[in-house]
Amino acid sequence: MKYFTKSKSAIWLLLISFFISAPFSSNASIPANAVSHEDLMRQYIRDIRTLQDQVFYLSEIVLRDSAADTPTITNGISLINIRIDELTKSISDYLTIVPSISSENRDVLLVFNALNFIKNSLYQLSLLENTASSVDRALLLEDFYLFRRVGTETLTLLENLIARE
Repeated sequence: MKYFTKSKSAIWLLLISFFISAPFSSNASIPANAVSHEDLMRQYIRDIRTLQDQVFYLSEIVLRDSAADTPTITNGISLINIRIDELTKSISDYLTIVPSISSENRDVLLVFNALNFIKNSLYQLSLLENTASSVDRALLLEDFYLFRRVGTETLTLLENLIARE
């Protein structure tokens, strides 16, 4: 049984590593006039949805609550956080070149908000990993799903705004 648990943890670690190592676009290095704003926003949305999926896969491991999964969880949180930071920098760089009062600025800020909600859901997972109280775990899980839902709704709103323009 221990072998099965170890191999299952190894499979999850491999799966998370694969998703996390999936390339994100390097939007920060693309000149603003080389890619349309809408295409760039769609790419950011795809990247954030990928991160959402990674955080959700990681939540499944956290909810199993197995001590054998601790290294997988810790590594997963760290790697996802690095990807979030990379995307945050890219979005921040793009924000500096869009007009302050514009639909482009609105779109970038919405992308930024969605990414922050994903980071907050990741933070809730990190707290959940180290919490033993069932009441505290339930509250952290509630917050995790709230951040996930609001992040998803923000991305959906942005997609609808882009489609209307």
